[in-house]
Amino acid sequence: MTFVPSVQGRSRWPAELSTWEDIEAGADVLLAMVHALATD
Repeated sequence: MTFVPSVQGRSRWPAELSTWEDIEAGADVLLAMVHALATD
C-alpha cells in the first residue's frame, strides 16, 4: 500500500485532497517497487 499526503492532513473526508506532485511521488514509489520486484 502506498500512502500520499493529503492537504491539511484530511483523510477519509469529502474534502480530502492530494496535490498532483504528491500523487506523482506516490506513483513513482509504486513504480520503483514493481520494477525492483520484476527484475530481482
